[in-house]
Amino acid sequence: MNARIRWWLASAALVLGVAAQAQDDFRGGRIVVNEKLRAVVTVNQRSYQLSGRASGHIGFTFEDLAKGQLPVGAMNVVFFGVDQEGFTRQPPKGDKDGLLAFSLDTSQPQTLGFNPGLRAIFGDLRGRVELSQFSEFLTTPPRGEPDDHDFTVETQPATLRFVMVLDDVNLTEQGLRGVEQRGGRLALVLTADSAVVHQVEMPRYVIAKEFLPFRYDITWIPLEVGRRLCLQPVRVLERIELQGTCPFCSFVVEFSGDGLAFGQPGVKKQWDKADVTFEYRDWISVWNGAYADLTTGEADALRAEVDVDDCVEVFFVESISPQGTWGGGATWGSGLASAKVISSDENANVQPVNETHLAHELGHVVTLAHPGSGYPTAGAPYRADGNTGTLMCPSGFFADNPRVNSDENKTNANNPLMTFAFKVRTAPPDCADDADCGPCYTISP
Repeated sequence: MNARIRWWLASAALVLGVAAQAQDDFRGGRIVVNEKLRAVVTVNQRSYQLSGRASGHIGFTFEDLAKGQLPVGAMNVVFFGVDQEGFTRQPPKGDKDGLLAFSLDTSQPQTLGFNPGLRAIFGDLRGRVELSQFSEFLTTPPRGEPDDHDFTVETQPATLRFVMVLDDVNLTEQGLRGVEQRGGRLALVLTADSAVVHQVEMPRYVIAKEFLPFRYDITWIPLEVGRRLCLQPVRVLERIELQGTCPFCSFVVEFSGDGLAFGQPGVKKQWDKADVTFEYRDWISVWNGAYADLTTGEADALRAEVDVDDCVEVFFVESISPQGTWGGGATWGSGLASAKVISSDENANVQPVNETHLAHELGHVVTLAHPGSGYPTAGAPYRADGNTGTLMCPSGFFADNPRVNSDENKTNANNPLMTFAFKVRTAPPDCADDADCGPCYTISP
């Protein structure tokens, strides 16, 4: 982070400091880490070179420093271009290469130790590991209910040993000038335990990265941690029509995708409250018109059409048959880096429209379940309950989810593909938790 940006963040934070005190009770320091990684793993008697990144944030008070225990907000590790069959011994239906990612278990608070004498932040973090291919082992719909649209993919239990050796051991506000970028060395050991994932036996393996130079940002001024997640929109061929008389003829080609532009304002409005920004890539097109009016039996094949390691794919179809299936859309691999969404353009084109459908599905992408439906279940990653009275309430088809977000949804929102950065404080969510947000309801036509 250059000096001008650090000065601007510090100045803006001081100007907004009085308002910020009413928005956030946290008083302390924050560290943000976004670091590229290279590592080697040996699995099923073969070795593979891996490349990816680690991203996370840690928040702490003077009391935490005195105890030597620093609460972890998020800590994600993801590797791209990973040979899936090398790990699963199963040929993939989609791309040969995919991702391998670690998700933190947030069912209980987790901390890292701090030893100023060793200049180190260190500890073991509990979580789970996923491979892109795990979602292919899932049968759709897994629970057999027509309204189910939040499908959980099983994962492997894992432990991340995390060690940061700091160049500067001073983590207190004394001596800090706004936001500072500092250096050190980082070591990671990711151990995945043997497990049965959707009836596929997965071996134990260890991914180790010895100490490498890295940079981190630290501040004590009242800034928030913003989160960014990449989305890859996918559209499907709807119609090709020949117009005119050849040789002067032309083709008119129509694709699905009306639901993206329609849903983006609701996504921005609701997730800006939670400091989550979704970044959209250009369209990828699937030239198979059979998917335009999608049936449940075609969903797995459509999801296998596009695999993008570093983004969450959102597939838009003209309609889902029968109408109203999955409430107009569904999420597979909720809370995982390999999550994929299928959404019907009927949410935008058939009255009454659903303004929060896309925002709701992206809530599943960032780990939030329907209120009262959170996991863990056997083999599944931890899922946080979305709050009652918020957009995470199920609404079905032809009805809107509440246009409300909460502090608890904000705290629990995460995905292994997220990156983090400091940002100036903005308006808080609408309510705090279940007790404050009220019961679930839908906005009827």
